[in-house]
Amino acid sequence: MLVLAGALFELDRQHYQSAKRNIIFMAQGELFPHLNDDVRTAAALDYLLASDEEGRGRSKDALLAMFRKIVSRQDSVFRARLLDESRQVIDGLEIDRPEKRKQCNTFRNCLFLRDFEGSVTTTIEPLDGRSEGESKPLGWIQISWTTPPDNEDIRALTRRYRVYAAETAGIITLIFAAIAWLVIFPLRRVQGAIEESIRRRPTPLSQPYSRLERAYNDLARDALLTRLRSEIPEMINNAAPIPDESQLFAALADRVSQLFGFPFVSLSGDIADKSDSPGAPTPQFRLIRTKSKTPGESRLQDFESKHAGTPGAAGEGDLPESDLRFFTAGVAAPSIESPHEKSEIARLTIGVNRKSWRLDPRWPGETARGLADEIGKALEALRLRNASVFRERSEATIHLAENLGHDLTNVIAANKLDLMTLNQILEAWRARPADAARLGEMMGESVERLLAGARLQQEIVDIYRSFIRLKRPKYELTCLNSLIRDIATLFESTTTARIRIALDLPAAPLQAIVEPRLIKLAIFNLLSNAASAIKEAQAQGRGEGRIWIFASRDDSNGQAAIRIRDNGAGIRDPDGGLAPPERIAQIFGLGYTTKKSTFGSGLGLNWTQNIVVRLHGGRIAASNSPEGGAEFQIWLPMRRADESNSD
Repeated sequence: MLVLAGALFELDRQHYQSAKRNIIFMAQGELFPHLNDDVRTAAALDYLLASDEEGRGRSKDALLAMFRKIVSRQDSVFRARLLDESRQVIDGLEIDRPEKRKQCNTFRNCLFLRDFEGSVTTTIEPLDGRSEGESKPLGWIQISWTTPPDNEDIRALTRRYRVYAAETAGIITLIFAAIAWLVIFPLRRVQGAIEESIRRRPTPLSQPYSRLERAYNDLARDALLTRLRSEIPEMINNAAPIPDESQLFAALADRVSQLFGFPFVSLSGDIADKSDSPGAPTPQFRLIRTKSKTPGESRLQDFESKHAGTPGAAGEGDLPESDLRFFTAGVAAPSIESPHEKSEIARLTIGVNRKSWRLDPRWPGETARGLADEIGKALEALRLRNASVFRERSEATIHLAENLGHDLTNVIAANKLDLMTLNQILEAWRARPADAARLGEMMGESVERLLAGARLQQEIVDIYRSFIRLKRPKYELTCLNSLIRDIATLFESTTTARIRIALDLPAAPLQAIVEPRLIKLAIFNLLSNAASAIKEAQAQGRGEGRIWIFASRDDSNGQAAIRIRDNGAGIRDPDGGLAPPERIAQIFGLGYTTKKSTFGSGLGLNWTQNIVVRLHGGRIAASNSPEGGAEFQIWLPMRRADESNSD
């Protein structure tokens, strides 16, 4: 507004008033015919040259009478005055009627300003015979005038300049409206969106009117895709140890809905469970996310239900027009292809409000395409991970079979000795019936050992089978004291190495909601690693192997702590030296191995970490003990957030 006012002010002051002054000058003789320079000059000269006060007084009265006559005429002259040689008004020689100037400057002959005036100045020269300009003037007579009230040329000029003013105001208004619409308002919207993104996440602007807003939306989309891309590895790592693409589908669809705020997100596809037999039917998984239940989104769900699981049934772009009339939301449904196989593996469907994106219809489609590419890469990464998982699981299964055979051999050997002892007792009973009481006691001890051996065999088989056949964990309230004691007894009974296990358990029951089979498997695996490290140390001449198991309650964070330490060779790097802390942190990685590792492969520490961290929400850490050997620490929550059994 200030710029507009300034432009109109300059139009009036610099152009309009200048043109009006020229009109008045050109018609001055016609407008002011009564002005007589000779009469005025003579009267002023008499006053200025008067030698006495009486003569000066008479000249002053005559001059004032002439000034009053000039100002009182029916024209636009409103002031007459005499100036001295320094151009200052001589006191008492000025007749001014400011109200006349106000009356003459009207709407019809003025543009905006009502202060227009001009003047005619007559120089009073001395009577010494010298030419004009050679002597110093004695003074000046100044007659001031304003706009003539009834001049048609000035009125026409005023009308013409009002058109110019309207055009100027319109042009400036359009310029500023365009600047506000294309720059200022978009800048404010983008600034607000950026400030909001600092607190939460980048949020695309609906109804992007300007190129700046569309550019911001593209940047916001790229930022959201980058965030999703950075979160995908964590989603993959957080997938269940038993690979399942549906878990990633659910996490991706949920995260896309949260990040981009789409009212409708559907991720569908044919998902084969790699853990089942190849001939099993392929199950289908589909997830639909909706923020509200509008008729349009119900129609979107009908569309998705119609085409879900049918690759290629719906092309990219919008729904058919027959479907569009039911709702105001548009849909983009790009296919997700495998980068290597170049075949459709899933379909992402997003619904958007068509009115919000009518000014930039390309954004939803490009966003859907970008999301499809990222999800395709995620699915490919998951499948590569699954392939590695299946490969490692196969290797682990082979080693489990070897360990199972080795452990069962130890128990069977002990049972064989008990059976031989029992056979000898039976022969002695036949030969010496009188010793039946003593032999019966010995027979009972042998039978108890046989039963204990059978229980040990079953326990060993159950532990190994918990990994081979486990599909879904079943959590239950478990006494960790008893669990640790049972697994330690079992392990000490099956190992052939000279290893003693010492337990340091709290007197009070240490209870937690866990999957007991998996926790046994995790501890059994750590004990197997410790036994392998001890055997390595014994091969170098060390004496008896020792394993210490400590358990305690940490009430500060509601966790149960289990610590397993051995006096073996410690955690080694591929060169045979003790591994530094940064290398130790890598031993839980999927597929991590070293040729000179002191740990048996078993399930691998990655599976142990999966059991503790992903399935129980706990923590696991490893280190080399200052006293020698390795130390593993497990922290398990005393209560899980979800304490109900899984299916």
